[in-house]
Amino acid sequence: MTDSETGPAAVRADRETKPGVTNLLEILAACGGDPETVTTYGALKRSVTDAVVAVLEPVQQRYADLAADPTHVTEVYAAGAARCREVTAPVLAAAEAAIGL
Repeated sequence: MTDSETGPAAVRADRETKPGVTNLLEILAACGGDPETVTTYGALKRSVTDAVVAVLEPVQQRYADLAADPTHVTEVYAAGAARCREVTAPVLAAAEAAIGL
């Protein structure tokens, strides 16, 4: 969405008249940026991009690390499934007994 308003007061949160700008300011704040320091649309877009990239980089790196070792991921899933069966077995047995299975 394009906002034709210009000037230092143009970059401000106003959900009613500037939903796109407001959304970007909220994304910036959620990613640890300071919306109060942004005074132009270009700076806002750059700041949001930089903040989102900074938040996602560790996730992307961890994904790459895990994707490089699919055997480890399979082992983790198997261990989680075994633990889940162990923890839920008494509840499942009680439910089955209650309904006559």
